[in-house]
Amino acid sequence: MVASSKTPANGMTTTKTIFSCMCVPFLVAAIAVAWQAARTPPLGELEEVDMRGKRVLITGATSGLGLMQAKVLAGWNATLILPVRDMKKGKALEVRLKKEHPSAPPPVIMEMDLASLQSVRDFTEQYKGPLDVLVHNAAILGTE
Repeated sequence: MVASSKTPANGMTTTKTIFSCMCVPFLVAAIAVAWQAARTPPLGELEEVDMRGKRVLITGATSGLGLMQAKVLAGWNATLILPVRDMKKGKALEVRLKKEHPSAPPPVIMEMDLASLQSVRDFTEQYKGPLDVLVHNAAILGTE
């Protein structure tokens, strides 16, 4: 820094200059954040995506986050492959998705219990089709 006289006015000017230069990056960042916020859809609204022809496998689709994802992806015309532990819940989900999204491809419901490696092997033997997206929601916490 260049030495300056010790007059209060000169020192104050130098301080103002330094702080005004430091504020420019923050101002640019604030403008960028505001611009992105203006372009982002409000919470709860999603942009329409056409996923026709894409095959999406969702584990844990009969409840919770997996159910919400299945409903959204069915609305986007994705072909859903839904491995379920409880076939009764799976069939109920199939009926619900067909009713809510009649133009979407019908979901493929298959039995698979992640707690059983044999069940997982059986699923992989049965499903031989291609896969574009895997959404892995189901989990097993702790095993004995």
